[in-house]
Amino acid sequence: MRDPPDLLLLGRHDRPYLAAALKQRGVQLAVVDHWRTVEDTISGVREVSAVLGRPAAGERLSGEISRALDELRQLRTRTAGATFLILHKRGFVEAKGVLTDALEQAGLQMAMLPGAGAAGSFSSAEAILAARPDILVAPQPTGQPADLAEALFEHRALTRAFPPATRLLVPQSLALCPGPATPDLLDHVREGLLAKLAVGGLQRRRGV
Repeated sequence: MRDPPDLLLLGRHDRPYLAAALKQRGVQLAVVDHWRTVEDTISGVREVSAVLGRPAAGERLSGEISRALDELRQLRTRTAGATFLILHKRGFVEAKGVLTDALEQAGLQMAMLPGAGAAGSFSSAEAILAARPDILVAPQPTGQPADLAEALFEHRALTRAFPPATRLLVPQSLALCPGPATPDLLDHVREGLLAKLAVGGLQRRRGV
């Protein structure tokens, strides 16, 4: 390396020969687990900030995440029984991650895909329609898709079954990497669900 870093963060499952090569070059390494839940993120932020020598900054950020999580959990009694699916490009249905955990912390449950379809895999419009989630979570607003990978968002049957009132739009900039954006992600999910509850969207789809 022409200008080696003072510290390099690696995932626990990154290639072992890469870590060995970096160690031989004298690069200081720290292993960071993949954060799949909000609680993982809180503890991970504290761990990484301590390694970086910024424990106070880590405590501030973890405190912001905890505050947003507590407020999100207050929705549980109002959303109990509601279901969701998180749909990405090309029909990929997210199985587990911080966004999934945020929705579950808010009291929702992941809808079950029928047949061979399963969360964490690519799914068809037919399977998504059959699962009939109360909320379809998507990363971008409805409109003209930018490419074929986004075309499923505007599938005619999905558009009819999931109008804007039953879609929760979450920018990928908030959901892609847990950490500094996590408080905004939790607040965004909470505000979006409150808006649905205010107009009775969740109750109507559940037949209440």
